[in-house]
Amino acid sequence: LLATCSLDRTVKLWDVRALRTPARTAAGKGTASPRPCAAHSSPLGVTSAVFSPASGTALAATCNDDRIRVLDVSPDQPALSVRHAIKHNTHTGRWVTNLRATFDPADESVLVIGCMGRAVEVYSAESGVSLHRLSHPLLTAIPSLNALHSTARLLFSANSSGRVLLWRPTAAS
Repeated sequence: LLATCSLDRTVKLWDVRALRTPARTAAGKGTASPRPCAAHSSPLGVTSAVFSPASGTALAATCNDDRIRVLDVSPDQPALSVRHAIKHNTHTGRWVTNLRATFDPADESVLVIGCMGRAVEVYSAESGVSLHRLSHPLLTAIPSLNALHSTARLLFSANSSGRVLLWRPTAAS
């Protein structure tokens, strides 16, 4: 499956096996466009859609209506159902890279995303509850890009000023 998102307010799932050369229409004229196998409409544009890395059964969609939607992925269903809609300020303005929610590859129940308050928010993908807010004096700009290591408990946060911060759990966390 391939997920796409767009400022046309949709998240779509595509079966890549069906994206071959388009067939002729029933009338024999032109070509028929490929159709998604599932879709979800959002009130405003969707700036990112990321699959849960291990199972692929969830999709985190970062939307311009200040929501992160955790969508249930089932290729047999024509619509993607919303598991949770997490309120989060996603308006980055003109000069900051769009925020995107990212699943923890070691624990799919965890999502991370940068926030406009110069911090990183950690959410539960299962309940939508905020688990942690990571901030540091060295984080002087919005950490719009975040990546979690696949095996070690490490989080990398990057901002538009070119700084990358490495977060590690402390003994207390």
